Amino acid sequence: MNIVESTNRYRPGGYHPVHLDDKFHNGRYTVVNKLGHGTYAVVWLVYDSQIGRYAALKICSANLERFKSRVSDEIAVVKHLQHVCAQSRQSPDENDEGNNHVVQIFDIFTHEGPNGTHLCIVTEVLGPNIADALFSMYTDYQAPTGIAKRLAAQVAYGLRYLHKHGIVHGGQ
Repeated sequence: MNIVESTNRYRPGGYHPVHLDDKFHNGRYTVVNKLGHGTYAVVWLVYDSQIGRYAALKICSANLERFKSRVSDEIAVVKHLQHVCAQSRQSPDENDEGNNHVVQIFDIFTHEGPNGTHLCIVTEVLGPNIADALFSMYTDYQAPTGIAKRLAAQVAYGLRYLHKHGIVHGGQ
């Protein structure tokens, strides 16, 4: 896995420059380490001083025009789940196995930086990239049947949970 992104993405409209110990959202989140990067964002491990837990902070590129629908869908799903839970006056279905297989988003805010305004999404910390982990552990690039079945079941639980709450194929 390559965790070093191209430096040419740090330009106006691009990635936001971040250093360890930087603080975000009025000092609430302190950067601890880099977790990775993607096409339109860099993800950082942060410590949430308000709650006293670690979280993942995704800082999106300032110019999200190319990826606006993808990010909008992500936020729409979160807001929909929060609305459903607020209407029923309960937290997400903690007893539903699927709840454990859908990422929990804790906070959404914007951050103004030298390259523009960046959408920031704070989520629970997830594990490693599944493909990278499997490829590093198994030389034939195939997971044992038991692991593959467990992964498929977890995806199915997560999809069932989303469908149950009116989310189909990433939209409402």
